[in-house]
Amino acid sequence: MYNISLETMCPTQVSTINQQKQTIKKTSIPTGVDKVELNTDPLTEKPARMLVDLLKSALNGEKCDSKELANATAEDWQNMIKMADYSSITAIASDGIGEVGVESIPRDTVFRIAQSQIEAESVHRSQEMNLKMIQRVLNHYGIETVQLKGLGLSMLYPNPTHRIGCDVDIYTRLKDTTTESRSNSGDIVDKIMLRAGIKVEDYDKPKAKHSEFVYNGTNFENHKFFVNKEKLSQAKMLDELLHKTLNPQETVLPKGTKILTPSKEFNTIFLAQHALQHYIWGGLNLHHLADWSMFIRENGLKLPEETKGTKFEEFTHALTNLSNRFLGTNIPVPENKEYENELLSKMLHPEKHSPSPELSKLEILFFKVKRNIKMSQKAKEFGGGNIAKIFFETVLEKIHDIPALFRPL
Repeated sequence: MYNISLETMCPTQVSTINQQKQTIKKTSIPTGVDKVELNTDPLTEKPARMLVDLLKSALNGEKCDSKELANATAEDWQNMIKMADYSSITAIASDGIGEVGVESIPRDTVFRIAQSQIEAESVHRSQEMNLKMIQRVLNHYGIETVQLKGLGLSMLYPNPTHRIGCDVDIYTRLKDTTTESRSNSGDIVDKIMLRAGIKVEDYDKPKAKHSEFVYNGTNFENHKFFVNKEKLSQAKMLDELLHKTLNPQETVLPKGTKILTPSKEFNTIFLAQHALQHYIWGGLNLHHLADWSMFIRENGLKLPEETKGTKFEEFTHALTNLSNRFLGTNIPVPENKEYENELLSKMLHPEKHSPSPELSKLEILFFKVKRNIKMSQKAKEFGGGNIAKIFFETVLEKIHDIPALFRPL
C-alpha cells in the first residue's frame, strides 16, 4: 500500500470547486512527450509495462510477471507510481500486487500504496454518503437522480472502493419520466442548491453541458446534456441516442445506498464518448481504459447502427482492442495497431497542456491559442462541424476571465 498526498488524488475534503480544480492541477504528471510517435511501442519502458501488468492482474485476476517486478529498481517503482497517480488508478493497480506477492517493493512505495488505498476508500465512502443525501433532498421535490459512470460503474470492479472518481456526475429528471416524455430537472436542481446557500458554477450558461456544485466536500456535476453537443455535429446525434437509451435501473453501492444508473446501451455510448472527448480536448488516461475494460467484460460490445462507419466507432474499436491486448478481454473488433498505440501512448505520457510559468504573458497566450487550434482541428476530425466555430466557441467559454488567458494554468 503507498503514501500519496492529497495533491495526487481527487480531493473531496475542500469547500469550493476552485480549490478542487487547483489541487487536481498539482497532480504529478510523468515526464512525457509533446508529440507521440505513432510507430513506437508504448510499452518499451519498464514502468509502463509494470503498471499495465499490475492493472491487468487487478482487473482480470491474471498473474503478473513477478520476475520483472522483483527486478524493478526503486526508480522504476517511482515512475510507475507517477503514471498511476496521473490516471487515478494507483489503488486499483495496487490490488494486482497482492495477486503477485512481490516481496522486494521499496519501503516508501509500500507506504504510498497503503495510503492510496485508504484515501480511495475514504473518497468512495464520502461520495456515496453525499449522493445519498442529495438524492433524499431531490426526492422531496419529486425529482429522481440518475448517477452517471463513477460510483455506479465502480460496482463492476473486483474492489469497487478502489475505483476513485473526481466528481459525482448526475442527471436529474421528474419522477415517472418515460423515454417518450423525456425531462431534465437540472435547472431546478441548481435553484434548489442556490437557495440552500451552495455556490453553483455555470448554472447561467445555457450551452454548458453541466453545472457544478460542492456538497459536503464532494463535487457534483449536474448534467443538462450528456455530451458537448453544441460544438460537434456528431455529438448531437450521440446525445439524442443517449436520451433514448437512458432507461435507469437500480444499483446498490457498498454501504447499501440504492441509486439509479443508466442502461448498458447508454453506457456503451457514454463511456466511449467520454474517453473520446478527453482524447480530443486532453486528459485521456488509463482510468478511461480500465472503466471501458470492466464494462465490456461484463456487457460485451454492441454499438448502435447510427455509429457505423464513424470516427466514434473507430475510436471505440481501438479502445476495445487495447483492453483485449493488455487487460484480458476478448471482444473481436477490427484492429488498427498504429492508432491503438497512439492512444496508449497518450494515456501513459500525457501531452503538455499548460504553458511554462517562465514564459511571458504574450507567450502564454500564444501557447493557449495554438493549443486550442490544434484541439479544434481534432474535434472537427472526430466530431464534425466547423473548425472556426469550434475554436471561437471554446474561446468564448473562457473569455469571461481575461486575466486567466495570461496565466500558466
